[in-house]
Amino acid sequence: PVAASVAGFLVAAAACSGANGEWEALMGSSEARATLLVAALAAVVEAACEPGWVYAQANLLLPQRALAEGAALVAKALTACALVLRA
Repeated sequence: PVAASVAGFLVAAAACSGANGEWEALMGSSEARATLLVAALAAVVEAACEPGWVYAQANLLLPQRALAEGAALVAKALTACALVLRA
């Protein structure tokens, strides 16, 4: 539910901001589309991972959950570094 709400908010914000030209002052249309695509993809991945987190929490699989959260943190950091260095 949270991921769907965030994706909906991003689409609504993009639709409203695009109407008065604020996006064009900050970035080009291709960058804006890429930003929305990455944010929507992140929301979908988060929503897809939610059942696994609930299963691990309900069954007290703490070592596996800690390993998964650590791997997610490393993946997030590497992705952020790659995006920053690419820009």
